[in-house]
Amino acid sequence: MRPLGAGNANCFRRGRRRAKVFLIGEQPGNEEDLTGKPFVGPAGRLLDAALEEVGIDRSQTYVTNVVKHFKWEPRGKAAHPQKNPTLRRLLPAVPWLQAETGFESNRR
Repeated sequence: MRPLGAGNANCFRRGRRRAKVFLIGEQPGNEEDLTGKPFVGPAGRLLDAALEEVGIDRSQTYVTNVVKHFKWEPRGKAAHPQKNPTLRRLLPAVPWLQAETGFESNRR
């Protein structure tokens, strides 16, 4: 993986806020954490291929994640990703996501 202490950047949105297509992931991965940009790792490359296949220009989309931080755990001398954010990590991020996107929750 990578040495401990590498990365750990906030990963903020990219794209047009008035876009017709919003793509929201759950959390950044390793490459997103290192660059601070969403969907630039393996999932981003897959997304780019899928968008191209259906004729959507990625520059016309809005991409972000619910959770803005890559969660990792130390194992030996490297940092390994903790997969799938827990509800405990997702829930506090919802108001941030709502403010960021302008979407309101139907849940009361």
